[in-house]
Amino acid sequence: MAPDLRTGLMQATGIPPWFSGGMARSWSRADDWHPEFEFVSDDMIAKVPQPTWLWPVNTSEELAQALKWQVEAIITDDPGWLRAELAIKT
Repeated sequence: MAPDLRTGLMQATGIPPWFSGGMARSWSRADDWHPEFEFVSDDMIAKVPQPTWLWPVNTSEELAQALKWQVEAIITDDPGWLRAELAIKT
């Protein structure tokens, strides 16, 4: 209905197995992949072709991992904390 609208597939722990794998990513034809932090592994990050928007990143350890994975976007519950953490790292 709106081909110019960007879409993202959200994936998380606790969702049905039929919707949690690579088949869901290919079938959805989403522009971006929005996985829950706990859902992701190094292997998955390497294999997923879509830009990754990781959520929630709320600790220094999670931020370090997100930066290591070079995700396109970081989603947090505390934007002020994230801004301060990123300012320290640059």
